[in-house]
Amino acid sequence: MLKLNQEYTYKKICEELGWKESSGGQKQKQIKEIESSFEFYHPENKKTHKPKKSYIFTKQLKEPELEDKRKTNSGVKRVPDGVFEYLFKCVLSSGVQRNEYHQRGEMTNIYISSSVIYREFGFDVYGILHSMALHFESATTAGYAKVSRIFQEICINTVRSQTITRICRKLGYPANSLPKGILRKESRTSMHTVPDDELLEEYNIYMSWFLDFYKLKSERAAVRCGKYFEITEAIKSEFENRSDDKKYNVRKMNKITIGADDYADVMNFTPDKKEKKVIQNGFKRIMLNMIWDTIQRRCTSDKQYKVELDYDEKIELIRFFMILQDESNCVDEKLREQARELQKQMRIQMEQVGEDILKADAAEVEP
Repeated sequence: MLKLNQEYTYKKICEELGWKESSGGQKQKQIKEIESSFEFYHPENKKTHKPKKSYIFTKQLKEPELEDKRKTNSGVKRVPDGVFEYLFKCVLSSGVQRNEYHQRGEMTNIYISSSVIYREFGFDVYGILHSMALHFESATTAGYAKVSRIFQEICINTVRSQTITRICRKLGYPANSLPKGILRKESRTSMHTVPDDELLEEYNIYMSWFLDFYKLKSERAAVRCGKYFEITEAIKSEFENRSDDKKYNVRKMNKITIGADDYADVMNFTPDKKEKKVIQNGFKRIMLNMIWDTIQRRCTSDKQYKVELDYDEKIELIRFFMILQDESNCVDEKLREQARELQKQMRIQMEQVGEDILKADAAEVEP
């Protein structure tokens, strides 16, 4: 949440409140809501002696709330609260089962990877994108590298918005910033894992080394290009090959902290397999619909994007979505028919543009 007497930029305000950064009218609505929720002043720029655009809040008047009907805004819950709460409890239960701590009875920290969170919610986006790797590679060879990148970003951002983003909001963390911790084994043959968060700084140094080696800007970029698990295995080897203080199976994880009562409740929670499967399938269908909504807008909207797509690239983007349905084992014939129809429209428009160009060229050469 926003703190008093601390400077915030617009971007930082959105991060703290879990809002999507916007422009135009929507940004003005966000600013108006903020300014009506707090007493504030704009700090002075020490060089120009003019007020900056950032804010320092001195008193909170009400909770900032923003009603935004756009489907891309993280404030809009496409997944019902009851579904989210049930699957979040499954996430915590899975984390407890995986964290075989010696001091289990005292623990209220649950260490769990993002990939496990996605799997427990029912849409293993990392696994699905990994299974599509050959399609992405062939697309890159054919000159569709940016389409592959955009498609993967759409998928990851959509699933994250309804899982990790909402978990952060529920627990009071800034958007998409679950605290991180380290798990390791006590020996090479140990079956138990123990927390060792003091290794986090060293882990991040190793991560930076390997990202630089692969010429990648971030861990998300490593996930997108299929190098993330290769890098994490290399980091494990770095810890295990140290001569003086070997550390085994070192892994960086999300660290979710809950109260002792909630922890006891999770320990006693056993999800019904059939019910869980039904709920996960429902979550998966919602994710596919949200991804499709974004792809439709990307192909048909008049909005100017930072990276524009040609008609043939939009056709490729739609093709990826149809492959996604197959790989996720959730083929919706209605969505597939919509995808085919949109591809058809893109081809017609592409042909029309080609004809217009030929006519224009012909007119230029006429005497």
